[in-house]
Amino acid sequence: MLNSLLGYFSYDLGIDLGSSNIYITQKDKGIVVNQPCVASIVKKNKQLIAVGDKAKEMLGKSPDTIEVIYPIKNGVISDLDTAEKILQHYIKELHKTSKESSPKIPRPKVVISIPYGTTEVERRAVVKIAKNAGCRQINLVESPFATALGLGLNVMSSKGNLVVNIGGGTTEIAIISLGGIVVGKSLKIAGINMDEAIVSYVKNRFSVLIGASSAENVKMRVADFNLKSERTNSESITCRGRNIKTGLPQVITLSKLDVEAALGELIDQINEAIKVVVEETPPDLVSDIIESGIYLVGGVSKIRGLSSVISLETKIKVNLPKDSEIITAKGCEILLNDTELLKTIEKKVN
Repeated sequence: MLNSLLGYFSYDLGIDLGSSNIYITQKDKGIVVNQPCVASIVKKNKQLIAVGDKAKEMLGKSPDTIEVIYPIKNGVISDLDTAEKILQHYIKELHKTSKESSPKIPRPKVVISIPYGTTEVERRAVVKIAKNAGCRQINLVESPFATALGLGLNVMSSKGNLVVNIGGGTTEIAIISLGGIVVGKSLKIAGINMDEAIVSYVKNRFSVLIGASSAENVKMRVADFNLKSERTNSESITCRGRNIKTGLPQVITLSKLDVEAALGELIDQINEAIKVVVEETPPDLVSDIIESGIYLVGGVSKIRGLSSVISLETKIKVNLPKDSEIITAKGCEILLNDTELLKTIEKKVN
């Protein structure tokens, strides 16, 4: 009775709580939050200063009294208090009422995506921060399943689908059929690791230290894994950093070949993991996958030529849907609207 009453005065939310970004969908409204999953905190009293873009702007620029924290590492909550603060902030913001709307109580029912293979302890951590943030009912769904739903695939069909989601902290690879994950793999290799690889490459080659934000900008603007004959120009980018030998500022230029050298090993590891999943897949499902192809999603999927190199290495065509970074959150929203399907696949811990 109380749960139904609270449901009337609050919004149902789908949440993709990632290592780099948080995406929140509101039932029947779509994406309502698309922000970096980061917060700035006063070190002394743990008071929240800012979240999202405002907090990210402080990264590498804040004084010693302020800490900028990404509370999720490789898909796992590493800072419960900060993760709870971020989630609570957005839940309260979404339930703020205008003069035209009826009063709202920030006690939502939520569907939260979690990485494939998440342990019971890690699931309980997600439930804990959601409860403390004000959620009244918490449903957990494995990320590849939510991604498949967001793609519009028939997850209850016997036809196999291969989903590859390269996010900020993890790469999720899964074969989905008959309402479940037949074969799956979760790699702790993704966008953040690529940024770190670029930072390391620049340090080793140029003796220059650049920030993570600069590395991310290089990755998304310059990286190009298309065949050399298909590249339209020799695009490069200038980066500003500090020379670790002199301690003085230095400007360097990075080309596509530099970025390819920095990221090549990580891309190879992702390709090898996809091959392993395919090798472990029953032959009848492999036939389906060859027909339908790989569905490549996540923010990193936007790197130019990445789909081409994955297709070349796996011998399977690759589909690149639009708005790939928000697809998992859209899948969570679909589950909010389909209670029967939610009951079938949910991993509910209350």
